[in-house]
Amino acid sequence: MSEELLTKPLNDLAIIVFEAIGFVTHHPMQLLKHPLADSRLSFVLTQLGSKSEYIGVIICDWKRIVGVSQVYKAKELLQTCPEIHRILVVSSMGFSKAARRLADKKEIILIPRFELVSLIVKQLNLL
Repeated sequence: MSEELLTKPLNDLAIIVFEAIGFVTHHPMQLLKHPLADSRLSFVLTQLGSKSEYIGVIICDWKRIVGVSQVYKAKELLQTCPEIHRILVVSSMGFSKAARRLADKKEIILIPRFELVSLIVKQLNLL
């Protein structure tokens, strides 16, 4: 099972992980009406049993590290869509130092692929 997780596309892996730790995933247009949310978000998370706090997820399944432009896009999305309380940016290759610094200032959470795998491994007690 753990080997299968390593080869999954990042979007699928993220959905598996977030649902395993107690979130429900939604298409952005199910919850948010702003067109910017639909074009930038991969999906939206809500806590199981709670529909009041929305967490937007941006998936960057690229063969390069993610730079500050994605953090700026996430920040703009937070300002444009007040329903979104947080933004997570998930990357297959990690983040530049500048992106990490900017995300810290803007309270945007950056998650590299290896952290997703580590979360699901802990959740499923695979090790």
